[in-house]
Order: sequence, then C-alpha cells, then structure tokens
Amino acid sequence: MSFVNFFEKKLLFSLGRHLWNIAGVSGFIALLTGVILFAEGNIMEQAKTKEIFIGKKQLITDKKLEESTSDLLTYEQWKNKQNIAVDNYSEYSKYKEPFEKKLNDLVFERENQNNKYENYLTLVASRNDLKKSRAIASPFVILSGLGVIASSSISSVIFSIERNQRKEEN
Repeated sequence: MSFVNFFEKKLLFSLGRHLWNIAGVSGFIALLTGVILFAEGNIMEQAKTKEIFIGKKQLITDKKLEESTSDLLTYEQWKNKQNIAVDNYSEYSKYKEPFEKKLNDLVFERENQNNKYENYLTLVASRNDLKKSRAIASPFVILSGLGVIASSSISSVIFSIERNQRKEEN
C-alpha cells in the first residue's frame, strides 16, 4: 500500500468524518450563541428613579432645603426678639451664618447627587447601546453557525457515503 493510499483511506476518510462532526457541534454552539445574543440584546435595562438610586431618605429635595432654613428669622424678627433698638446687622450676619453654611452644604450635596444620577443614566444608556449592537450582530452569528452546520453535515455525509461505497481491499 502506497503512502497516498494509506493517507487517503486510513487517515483522511476515517478521521475526516469525525472532524466534520466536531465542526458541526461548534456550528451548533455558534447558533446557540447567536440566539442568546439576540435575546439578551432585545431586553433593555430600565433606569432606576432618582429616589430609588440615591435612597428616599438621603435624597435632598427642595423641601429639605426649605426645612434647613425654616428656623432662620428675618432681620426684623431677630431684631425684635433680641430687643435691639439700633441697627446691628453684623450681629445678625453672625446669627445667620450657620444657617447659610448648612444650606450651602445641602446645595453642594444635591449637586453631587444630581451628577451621580446623571452618570448612572449615561451608563445605563451605554449598556443599552451595547445591547442593541449585540442584537444587530446576532443574525450574523446565527447564520455562520447554520453555515457551519450545513457544510459539516454535507461533508460528513459525503465521507459516510464514501466509506459505505468503498470496496474492501485485503
């Protein structure tokens, strides 16, 4: 038996059918991957509300800002309460300073919360864009998997027919 006959009949035809079966399994895996990509790509993420994202108790609202200065007296109220006859606005400024500091801190914290929430919304939008691109690419993955399955099935059939039609040589 020559080397060519040995290679063709013993190696190529006997191993070829098995290799094409393995290729068919990989095509099936590609098909399933495409289906999963399609399903995952069509389920969009819904963004949480600001109240849920930050927390209902931690969220700084306009009402909390108003409550932080609700105990602050106007200059006239403060002057009447202190029983001061002359204008002494510098003392009132010292009285008012802690209220303003608290208000400024709350405003700064609210801006931080707004920035965090905007960043979160941007991330959700980018993840949804990525999902859309996966859904767009999934038909190509599905078709390549089907193509591999079809070609491996044809090749495996051809090798099986050849094996069954072969005359035994002693």
